Amino acid sequence: MKFPCFHKFYTINVFIYLIFINVLSTIISFAWIFNIELTYIWAQSVIITLLTMVMLLIGIPCIFIELILRQKHCITKCNTITVNNKVKNMVYIFAILAIFSDIWFWLYCLPKML
Repeated sequence: MKFPCFHKFYTINVFIYLIFINVLSTIISFAWIFNIELTYIWAQSVIITLLTMVMLLIGIPCIFIELILRQKHCITKCNTITVNNKVKNMVYIFAILAIFSDIWFWLYCLPKML
């Protein structure tokens, strides 16, 4: 299965997909927090949320490392962008909104739920 590439940097593409996975798993892990029947799905989504949070923190320095390696011409192969510019801009906007909604959830909603 081939995933569409939204940016020429590999790490930014991975970062965008991690953001989407993190937001979806966060919603699943705290939407059914009081439902006993879905404990297995809840446990999986909590694990995925924690893993993606760690991988997002690792991904941020990797973006800068890839930028430096591309400027030093250590990485010369460019990733081709395979989606329309309107779709690419919509994905960027959705990713930025997902980051802000995730931060808002962790800082504002989660303390009130617990």
